Amino acid sequence: MVVRVSVIVAVFNSAQFVREAIKSAQEQTIRDIEIIAIDDASMDDTLVVLRQIAQDDPRVVVMASPINEGPGGARNRGMAVAKGEWIAVLDGDDKFLPNRLATLLDHAETKNLDVLADNHLIYDSHLNAVCDKGFDLKSDTAALTPSLFVLNDAPPRFFGLGLLKPIVRASFLRRHDVRYPLLRFGEDFAFLFSLLLRTEKAALIREPLYVYTSPVGALSGKSSGRSKTDEVSGWRCYSHIAQQFHEDAKQLRADDKLLLRVLDIRKRRIEWLVRWNRARDECAHMGPICRWLFALRPCFFAYTFLKIMRRFDNKHILLNPKRLLLKAI
Repeated sequence: MVVRVSVIVAVFNSAQFVREAIKSAQEQTIRDIEIIAIDDASMDDTLVVLRQIAQDDPRVVVMASPINEGPGGARNRGMAVAKGEWIAVLDGDDKFLPNRLATLLDHAETKNLDVLADNHLIYDSHLNAVCDKGFDLKSDTAALTPSLFVLNDAPPRFFGLGLLKPIVRASFLRRHDVRYPLLRFGEDFAFLFSLLLRTEKAALIREPLYVYTSPVGALSGKSSGRSKTDEVSGWRCYSHIAQQFHEDAKQLRADDKLLLRVLDIRKRRIEWLVRWNRARDECAHMGPICRWLFALRPCFFAYTFLKIMRRFDNKHILLNPKRLLLKAI
């Protein structure tokens, strides 16, 4: 049987909810898929659960990583043995809608794309409810360019395009030897950004087909308690590789001045975020007034973001009618 899609599921300490994630892949309307589940050296019964699932479905392949490498390293292990014509990624605490793969495949093959990403439904695990979708588009589809991608990611957005889980043509992926970086935060952004630098056959569709469990519930305000990396420590690590994005863009898209500019703005925003959190940690012992001031962080970033948007508006770059603006939730 020809495998059309290899679904890569990297899991760590996910015994309580990984069954639901893999079940959503098993119940896809297309059957010619394989599900590669990689246990990233979990300390709970995740590996036991995965092997139980595999006993009942031959399409499920279980791999056990001897060391914990983070989601990027685990996914790389799965992609190395994948047999599918397309690669799809599913987090161990997220879900696919039943028609997701069929819809994406039909669109990607009709348009001869290398990369296709869909909208997300934002799920609050405490309320057991979908709260909203990730973004709005003015049309059903849009070209997913590096500039559009970078402009619509990073704080203060509740949902950024760096969280997207695209399907990728396997032959394209191997031809360019693109892999996930060994990061524990921001690896999805880095991976998709590397892909977009190497192809113009990438698109984004408005229809939400992926259910994303937010680390903090959009309505409940409570932590999901699932396997999401701490945001503060994550941004600190992530800021160290921001320069690599610039170097790759200069090498592969030297003529894209907009991209280089927005990368520079993104880098500065992340640097300010890291400084802000460092100052918050250092001043936390100074009493309730300081804690109250640092509670205003979202307002600070919203203000900074609006200033950046006005700069682009004045230059007719972001809000040009010929360009698409994504709406942050």
